[in-house]
Amino acid sequence: MSVIEFHIWPEDNPVGEGNKLGVITDEDVVEGEGGPAIWYEPALHGLGGEAGFSISRHSALATATLVREDNFVRVKVPEISAGYLPFAWYMKTGEFHLIDSDEAGGENVTISGPGLLHKLATGSLYHSSTVSDQPARGSADKDGLWWWTDEPYGAILTRLIEEGRHSPYPDPAEVGSPLEFFSITFDRVNDSDGNPWPNIDSDFQLDIGTDLQTGMDRLRESGNLYVIGDASDVDDLIINCFQTYGENKTGAFGAGTVRFEKAVNIASELVRAEEAGLRINKLLLQDSDGSYSTETLPGFSAGDVERWGFWNAGQTNDDALLNSIGLNVLRAAQTSVEALAFEQVPGKVPTEGLYLPGLHYNVGDSVTLHTGTDPEDYDDATQIVVAYKVSIREGSTDDTNVRAQRSLRIEPQLNYYSPRYGSSNIGTGPMSIIWWTAGVSGIEAPAIRAIRGLQTPQAMTTTSVSMSP
Repeated sequence: MSVIEFHIWPEDNPVGEGNKLGVITDEDVVEGEGGPAIWYEPALHGLGGEAGFSISRHSALATATLVREDNFVRVKVPEISAGYLPFAWYMKTGEFHLIDSDEAGGENVTISGPGLLHKLATGSLYHSSTVSDQPARGSADKDGLWWWTDEPYGAILTRLIEEGRHSPYPDPAEVGSPLEFFSITFDRVNDSDGNPWPNIDSDFQLDIGTDLQTGMDRLRESGNLYVIGDASDVDDLIINCFQTYGENKTGAFGAGTVRFEKAVNIASELVRAEEAGLRINKLLLQDSDGSYSTETLPGFSAGDVERWGFWNAGQTNDDALLNSIGLNVLRAAQTSVEALAFEQVPGKVPTEGLYLPGLHYNVGDSVTLHTGTDPEDYDDATQIVVAYKVSIREGSTDDTNVRAQRSLRIEPQLNYYSPRYGSSNIGTGPMSIIWWTAGVSGIEAPAIRAIRGLQTPQAMTTTSVSMSP
């Protein structure tokens, strides 16, 4: 019996069981170079995660139809759910030319790709509307821009989806449009939970040619928007937009809680990725009019040493949105300095700390981490699950059954702050942050490239703390 199953559809018809091309499972793959044979990794931010597999180019399943760039992949893990998981992905990276080919190359081919929300990046805002009942580029046409004024978040988000479908929602999408097979659970008035969207009283703007993913990222800078994809329905691809996301599952071991504890269910070293950048407490923002405003970290007192940063919020001149963006950037600068990763002991007995992601917890959930009571430990610390990786363990400590050697390997990734926008693995974006220390002359701030989420990889160090039980 297979453990992880990848069910594959063509990009141009990714719905309906009858359109499925085939299935690749952990029984069909081979160990990849420097990575697992088959894996998937849902993530809270960015494109929703990534996944991949390695297969022999001589396998009967290694055909140009099944292993093809842009094919769409749903995931099944029978131990977690009898149906498809919400996470899905697209084949985008790999030596596709070696499939069904006599060309010289390696014996194995590794294929990987981004999550469901990748499709948003394939649509863009044209120089004119593609939606029949919305002739203007937003509220009105302005040179070089898509421009909205006095509109709720939902009006902008819905319009982005409609432009990706070339059709007003929920009318049928234009055949061949980037978001032809997508539906949404929010509208212009309410989010996917049915909560009213906040209003942007002034302006929000995007350049002509902006891709739909970037458009949503610019709204996510405020810190109160989560964009979540769901492919669990074989007949639909769903985009959800929430203002809050995730459940509180903190606490002691119990039926409804999730707790990771040293010597109980942490099966490896706990790896800390620490950022060496400054923790700013003052922020200068530039808005779409070229005007400037400042935000101050709550708790800053007169006499404290100022550490300034700059953020280009060129998408809006709305005071409330600028305030939200500024405070979110400041909070992220304080607490997104350490990401945690480890391997957990898998299982289905939550009262004993044995969990399966997707069954007992999901990305966005708050969980408890306990590694001890020393100053460097995490003592019943609340953490947010920002991602988790599921793959196949090739060797198990239980050698009584060959099948047991193909058990799930689960690696949660935690962070005690969720900046809620962007991802360090999507590449650079339109935002930039510049750091400096006020009042200190002759000291040059570190160069920081523009990356969503205030990540600064060139200033990061990785340390390992032994947490083996």
